[in-house]
Amino acid sequence: MNLSVNMDEPISPEDVKKIQEKSIPAEVFQAFNECISENFTNNFAQFSRQEVVSKILKKLPQLTEVQERWLNIENIYSKKGWIVKYVNPYYQFTYRLTR
Repeated sequence: MNLSVNMDEPISPEDVKKIQEKSIPAEVFQAFNECISENFTNNFAQFSRQEVVSKILKKLPQLTEVQERWLNIENIYSKKGWIVKYVNPYYQFTYRLTR
């Protein structure tokens, strides 16, 4: 994987962001894009975390759970012009992102 980051030197926080962004599988973006497209009305799209996780798992059937960092797409979509707000209604509730 060409990361365009020199790993022979100390890396910066920006370098880490680049590495993490490039490590997200295309299927994750496909799932997010589908959720956005299917729920887009009046320049606004809202969907649940479980909805996107379900789509990711269908696209990557060899997995039984989704890596948490794959769901941290706020910065990536913000760069594309989206205003991204993640609302966790159950901030004390934790769960595994599984099938």
